[in-house]
Amino acid sequence: PDNPELDDLARACLILNKTFGKNLKKMLKESEHGRLLIENGFIDDLAICAEVGITDVIPSYSSGIIKKLEIIPAADDQTDSKAGQKSN
Repeated sequence: PDNPELDDLARACLILNKTFGKNLKKMLKESEHGRLLIENGFIDDLAICAEVGITDVIPSYSSGIIKKLEIIPAADDQTDSKAGQKSN
């Protein structure tokens, strides 16, 4: 649709983007869990958490187990999953 209706999560994402833009580290520092990390001496971890595109693995936690999240690429995504590069 040309004008999709946004749900609450989508609206929240737009507000976060408008507030913080690409400054993910600032957003993390101002979050409840970010402040908890800072209070416990893990401020350097926030910089790592704020980096984009540094890994091709997304961990998923479910039922006490951490696994690699399996992502099904969109039909128009021609990424070679092993090399992480777009194919021509």
